[in-house]
This record gives sequence, C-alpha cells and structure tokens, in this order.
Amino acid sequence: MSSTVFETPPEMVPISGANPYWPYVAGARQVMYTGNLSQFVVVDGRTIKRQQSGLERELARGTFSHKFPSKAVVKAVIPRLTSTKFGDSFDINPLDLVIFEDYDTKRLDVIELTKFHVMHQHYGFQFEFDTDVYDKLVPGARIDKDVTIARSPAVTEQGDYMYGLETNVCMISDPAGTEDGVKYSRTYANRIRSDGFEMRTISCGRTHYPANIYGTENLYQPLPEIGQKIHSNGLICAQRPYSEKYDAMYMTRKQLLKPVYGLDTTVFGIPEATVVDIRVMHNDRLSNPRMPEEMSRQFRKYYEADKRFYINLIRTCLCRKGGQMSDDVDLSPRLWEMLYEAIARAGESLIEEGLWPKSRGELLRIMKNYRGEVLDEWRVDIIYQYKTAIGEGPKVTDTAGGKGVGSAVVEDEDMPVDQYGNRADVVIFSNSTVNRLNNGRQHELVVGAAGRDIIKRIRRTYGLPDTGEIPTNVIKHAVCMQDNQVLSMKNFAYLMGFYKMVSPKMHGILSRPETIPQGRHLSHLIKVIEDGAQPWGLFLHIPANSGVRMDTVINEIKNGPYCPEMSVVTYRNLAGEMVTTKQPCLIGPNYYMALEKTATDWSGQSSSKLGPFGTPARLTNADKYSSPGRETVTKTAGESEERNMAAAMGGDWIAEMNDMNNNPVVHREACDVILTHETPTNIPQLIDRKKFPLGGHRPLQYVIHNLVVSGKNISRADPEQRERDLRVPI
Repeated sequence: MSSTVFETPPEMVPISGANPYWPYVAGARQVMYTGNLSQFVVVDGRTIKRQQSGLERELARGTFSHKFPSKAVVKAVIPRLTSTKFGDSFDINPLDLVIFEDYDTKRLDVIELTKFHVMHQHYGFQFEFDTDVYDKLVPGARIDKDVTIARSPAVTEQGDYMYGLETNVCMISDPAGTEDGVKYSRTYANRIRSDGFEMRTISCGRTHYPANIYGTENLYQPLPEIGQKIHSNGLICAQRPYSEKYDAMYMTRKQLLKPVYGLDTTVFGIPEATVVDIRVMHNDRLSNPRMPEEMSRQFRKYYEADKRFYINLIRTCLCRKGGQMSDDVDLSPRLWEMLYEAIARAGESLIEEGLWPKSRGELLRIMKNYRGEVLDEWRVDIIYQYKTAIGEGPKVTDTAGGKGVGSAVVEDEDMPVDQYGNRADVVIFSNSTVNRLNNGRQHELVVGAAGRDIIKRIRRTYGLPDTGEIPTNVIKHAVCMQDNQVLSMKNFAYLMGFYKMVSPKMHGILSRPETIPQGRHLSHLIKVIEDGAQPWGLFLHIPANSGVRMDTVINEIKNGPYCPEMSVVTYRNLAGEMVTTKQPCLIGPNYYMALEKTATDWSGQSSSKLGPFGTPARLTNADKYSSPGRETVTKTAGESEERNMAAAMGGDWIAEMNDMNNNPVVHREACDVILTHETPTNIPQLIDRKKFPLGGHRPLQYVIHNLVVSGKNISRADPEQRERDLRVPI
C-alpha cells in the first residue's frame, strides 16, 4: 500500500480536511461542507466525532464563549434582573456584567455574560458555565488571561467539538429518498432537535391598552412572566383600542381576561414556548399618559429592574470621587458605549440617587424615539425559547457535502434493520453518492461499521454482550484477569492490525516499546469495549494528510478479518408491509449535521389578506405575527418568473393566476367554491369564466382608465370583437 499518493503538507490541508476522507470528495462538495460549518445548529443529541482528522479541535477554538481577554482583577458582578421593590423575583437572569480592571493597563473593561447566544432569527443555544470559575467572580478576584467562564455546549471540557451527531445510515432505494430526501427514525428526529429563540414586540399606551390575558381578576398580567410558558394557542398579548363607546363594555375585569378577536390587535408566538427575557422601554416624557397604572404594573416591574441595573453600572464605573460621577476614569470603548446607554435609560433617577447634579438635570430630560418616531408609552420585547419541531423539513448533511431534506419521519421499528440487529437512523438514496462524487462518505461508513463490529468481536471473546453499556469494573475484571492474559494480547494485536491499516498515526503511538510493560494496552482495550455502548465504531485519529489510500484500505477491510457484518435489511414500505431487500445492505455510521432550515415558515395560505385596492397586502411587522398563520403572501412570481412560466405553460395560465389573486370578486368566488363544494379536493372548475370573464381585476382597470383618458382603447385579439370595438366612439 502506497503512503504518499495523497500526502499533503499540513499547511496545505483545506478546512474541508476536518473530514479525514476529503481527498475522495469532489471539490464542489468540499466547498459545500465548509459552508455548512457556518450553518449548523447545536442539537440535543450531539456526539463527539469518532473518526477525526485533528482539525476539529482547532475549529472548536473559534466557537462563541465568555472568557477574559487579559489578566484581570474583578471589580463587580452586576446582574441585570434581581429582586425589586415590587417584591418579585425573576426565575431567569439573562445577563451578568463583569466589570474588571486590566492587571497591566489599569483600564476598566466589561464582559457581558449572556445566558443565551442568539445570532439567528430562529436558532441559538444556552451557554454552559464553568461553575468553578463563575463562583470565583467576586470583587478582588484575580483571573488569568483566556480563562473561560462559559462555552458553547458543542464543545466539551476537553476541547472536543461536537458540531453534529453520529448517525447510522442505510443507503437504499426508497421513495422518501427521492430528490435528495432523507427519512428519519422517530428517535433520531428527537436527537436532531435544537433550541429556537424568537422575539415579539408590542407597543401600547397612547392608542391601545393590553388585555389581562395571563392574569386573574385580582392580578393584572398582560404577558407571560420570565420562566412561564406561552399559552397553548400561541397568544402572547392582545391589545385593545381605547373607545369612548365600547370601553364600558370591554374594559371590565371579566372582559379583559380574554381576547376579543376582530377588535384586539393580537400577537402570536410558538405555543408552549418558555419566556426567557423581557425588555421594557418606557417614555416617561409623555404629557398625558393614558394607560391605567394597574395595567402597566407588570411592564413597570421590568422597567424598574433594568433602571436599577443601569444605576449600578454607573455607580460601579464612574463614581470614584465623593459619590459623584467622574469622567476621568480610563474605560474601554465598549464600556463607554454601555455607560452612555445607561445614563439615557436611568434618566432623572440619577438625580434621586445623588449621582447627577440637579443643576444639570435638563440633560437627562430627553424625548425617547424609536426609528425616528416618538416612542409609545410602553414598548416591550418578549424573547422566548422553544424546542424545534419534530417532523419533515429540517435539513441535514454529512461531512462530504451530502445535503438532504427531511421527507419522512417513521417509527423506529419501521426503519431498515439487518440480521445482526443494526438499525438505521436515516435512509438516503443509494445512487446519490455516485451522482455527487463524494465517495468519502462511503469510506467513512465502511470504516465505522468495521470498527463497530471489531468491538463486538472483542466483547464476545470475553463473554460480554455485543452492545449496550457494561459496568467498568466488569470490563476490567474480564480484560485484566490472569486467565485472560493471552486473550487480551491477542485482542490488542487484532486492534493494532486494524489501526496499522486505517490509522498509521494511532498504530505508531500504541506500538511504542513501553505500551505493554506499562499496561497501556489493557487500558486501551477497556476503553474500546466501553465505546461499544453505542453502535458508532471505534474512535480513530486519521490525519487529513495521512497519505493512506482509502480505496486500498476498503478492499483490505472487505477481504480480511475486519469485514463488517452485512446482510439483507427489513423495513416497512409505503404500503405498510414489512419487506426485505434482495441484496445485502450495509448499515454504518456517518457524522451528520443539522442545518439552519426551520421548515416551519410556511408561505402558503388558502386565501391571502387583501389590501384596500384588492391586491394582496404587503407583509409588515404588524401583520407578521397577528395570527397563528400568516395571512399575507410572499413574493412568488416577479416579471422574470412569469416570463418563464408563460413560456412553459402559456399565457392563459398566468392570466388565470393573476386574475384569481388580484380580482376581489373572483378571489371571493374561489374561496366560496372551495369552502362549500361537496368534493373540495376534486373541483372540476373552480371559476366559471362565462360568469367571471378575465380582465376584471383592479390593476388592469387602472391601466385601461389611463389609456382611455388619453384617447386610446384596448381591443381583444378576436377579429370580430376588434371590429365591434372600432365602431365604438371614444
């Protein structure tokens, strides 16, 4: 076997070298994989990759974390939400500020210890804090540079990068695999769930007041509190307009406990999601606030807590001379930026706290704007966390750029299983590897399956079960007992033969002269047997520049003592029948990532919301979350798209589509027919064009009107109709 065919200098290994089999993947798919590294989401069932190239740990160093940028002396830790004068406490504190002094420069700086990390409109994760370090963050504590306080949950304490999950794959021809579809088992669908975060915003006070949706007759609570769940219908808030005519009816304690659909402006979110943060802005400069004080009690609780947070920040950083603020303190740019915001948020409360001279109080009396408009009396952001849905849609990919879209989720017992008990987590199309020229993923599957069955064979020699967890003391007794010394040497030699073929690097490390005298071979055997608790094969270090010819390795595995167990597989087909393949199919592990595709943002609806001119209404922030499903359409066809569709299907189809969406009369007729027809999924003719001829929608009427007033007319293509039109005086 040649060891130099694919040998690459370490500095020339691309990022796609995180896949040990990158030389066997087409360039386009390698680029796709590296792009996917910035799109994956942290999933619940994340695992350490079992076949690593060594680049994984380097990638892990670039993940999001909270760490000290320099050697520091802690000055203060300021929580954002604590107990307030309202007597309430908060279940979740989303932020701590650590104010520290740089040990060398004496400059004050800040670390924002956010509990959650969100840089996506849907996805994020919750940091994992090192409690030993976090508990040491007290005034006066000295912390070294690069000490990590919190890290991404995708990184282990040892620095391993869990950016995906090991997945048992079966490559067969299945309807669910058509057009790059992927079929999941129910258990696997649970494993690829991740945390979603979204925000909803309400603004009220001048024209609307919030209904008491989450309260009781004795407690006014318009919103779920931090730590509480959103109602099962997804309703977060209902805002009711002030009305001299109807306030006597709809502003009673009983009527305020439920929404009045059609009257209230509603805001919906994900049902049963947990609220993790509430941010409140208050315009206290309005001359005539309208909202009753009891209605604003919940808002004011968060507003006052935030104000106390900002006051504490100012007192910690600027109060160095007799309790008054001083601006000659050396602060980092980020800390100055936060202090400017804190002064604006705290406002005249700084005078009450003795932190701002009364003579300069006018500087604190500012009119609060939001995007150029005067802020309403209350503006509230509600941030909530939820688990992504289990079902069809989410995208996954392997490390060879083999993307696919979830097309079906079936019960575990319906997934392919071979005669040795190996059950697939996902099913993909067998020919997709050939179509994409990414043979590396098949190499990974074969090597992983071979390692899995090597562990089984070793376990059998000690009389241990093939799969599942085994107590460590039981394994140690079996491997180290006097009667099994020869057997353990034989098993270690069996392992070493596989390492020499697949991973010369590992073979070189374990074949050192001191390995056996020091008993390291027994420790390694014990660890290998423990790794068999999950059916994902051996942990292997295969450097991206190892130079091993994997095509030769695969042939040697196939024809030697390391050949994985393979048989025909049995699964349930679309007809509900249990069927068995005619040819043997290998079920083996690939490392998969879940990508940032939600598959929950539906853009289709039975009937779109229309604007005042009869055309589909434009999607706005006010409309986006006003109902559980979106009532406004997305742009589905522009000029270029319609030209292509017309070339494929003809102009009549385009005219029909546009008329049905833009003609209010025809639009209403289509809805009525669908809702009242005896067979709504089998309607011979949706619109009777003799009764509703084409050409009546309003945008076309505007054009005709402009032409007529300028002395022109539109005639039909029919010669007889054209002749009749010519006789009509303009």
